[in-house]
Amino acid sequence: LHLNSKIVELSQTSYPASSVFVTFENEHTQRLVLEKMTVALVDAKRQNKNALSDPNLLFRWSHVCFVEEPAEPSTIRWQDQHVTNTELAIKFITTGFVLGLLAVSFFVIGALHDINATFSAFAISISNAIFPTLAKMLSKFEKHRNEEQREVWLYIKIAIFRCVNSAVIILIITPYTSTTLGRNNDLLAGVYNVFFAEIVTSTILQLLDIGENFKRHIMAPRAKSQEAMNLNMRGTEIFLAERYTNMTKLVFLAIWHCPLYPGVLFMCAVALFVNFFSDRFSLMRSWKPSPKLGRSMSSFTRDITFPVILMVMAFVAVRSWENFTYDSLCSKGMLFTPDQSGTWQFNLKGIEGIIGDTQVTLNADTISHYYCGTNNESMTEQQMKLTSVYARFTYTIAACIALAISAVIGFYVKRFYTAKYAPCGEAMNIPYSQVESRTAYIPQVKSESFAFPFLACPVAKIRDCDLFEWEDPHKPYDDYDITQDSKQLLLDSGKEIDESLSVFGQMIHIPPVGNS
Repeated sequence: LHLNSKIVELSQTSYPASSVFVTFENEHTQRLVLEKMTVALVDAKRQNKNALSDPNLLFRWSHVCFVEEPAEPSTIRWQDQHVTNTELAIKFITTGFVLGLLAVSFFVIGALHDINATFSAFAISISNAIFPTLAKMLSKFEKHRNEEQREVWLYIKIAIFRCVNSAVIILIITPYTSTTLGRNNDLLAGVYNVFFAEIVTSTILQLLDIGENFKRHIMAPRAKSQEAMNLNMRGTEIFLAERYTNMTKLVFLAIWHCPLYPGVLFMCAVALFVNFFSDRFSLMRSWKPSPKLGRSMSSFTRDITFPVILMVMAFVAVRSWENFTYDSLCSKGMLFTPDQSGTWQFNLKGIEGIIGDTQVTLNADTISHYYCGTNNESMTEQQMKLTSVYARFTYTIAACIALAISAVIGFYVKRFYTAKYAPCGEAMNIPYSQVESRTAYIPQVKSESFAFPFLACPVAKIRDCDLFEWEDPHKPYDDYDITQDSKQLLLDSGKEIDESLSVFGQMIHIPPVGNS
């Protein structure tokens, strides 16, 4: 009753339009409209009418619209079309929450590493597999106009967590002097264990797909209705952001440790090879069909992520050579003066679990050492020269990459203040009405409790237009029209239906006439 009364209340309120989607019959007309009506985003926000050359281009003769090519119809999030500045800030807040989860992961992995490096490696792999679920929960508090934007923000969250969790945390929890040692709890052994766990654990969990296999083989045959059975047979929902971060994490981990452990490059290649075939199997067998995403994810990875990884590689490589051999000992010269003679023996008490008791013999030939922050003070002249040349070269490359990233960011910032439309490729002379796989921008509301989405616009005018992306073989489109449910609730409550109110979206289909 409370829900019905809430629906009746909302059905008596008019809502302004947040977005208008227009589909043209030919590409030439689309490009002409975009060329004439494109304005800078800042002009649209400030409603600067002087930005348009013709007053007739104003929406309803009074509003300046921000016109752009939209994402694919299947990616539009119809309930999130109006995004305020507060809701935009929530995206950054939820992304910052990742740092808190990294702190928790740091303490857990550190505790397991003290027991055994293998335990911490599998903990890293399992936490990397679990975190995307937490990231998806965080994204529910955000508003995104389409799935492409949501995927990019998911990618940022998951990439930060997985890269830091896989590469940086294990470096922090490993003692500095244990970097190049070969014991089980040392850094290089830990890196090997992480790659082994990523290849084995993640792949096994993905192929087993325990949750969805349980639904398909246990719950689906026992479903009480066809609708319930369809819900159990949909497959695992896959996010492109998760697959991209899986690749990014492996490359980042290999780049981070390759200066000291070149073998990780081969292990990374094996991991990517295994991931390719496991992903191909899941794509064909168990994953749910995903929306038709554009190039936002690949562009972000190409323009931002991998250039940043190359910069990290430059600085990590220089740091690795400067700190080799990672024992914090620098040579001070001869311990005894020439006039001193004799042999001195000292008994050094060992550290339990690390090194036993040792007897040290000192004589006139013994070299004295002292503690130093980095080992470059103990390098020979040739080693220092080579390290210096290498550092200058890598820093130059890093500076060039930083300039390139700045140029890309500047390009995106420039779009806020300048209006420019540049068509991509030549216009195709194929009318929209002749495309067999065409779909339209039809307002829809998805629910996890139903196999097909609800239609948030009147169906009567479009039921025969053949522009829907889906079709229920058992029910007509009218059964999914929630505008009729709203009208019925108004009639049942004795309320009058005001047709002038803009409550739901509107979908108008104008078929082409003749050769137009």
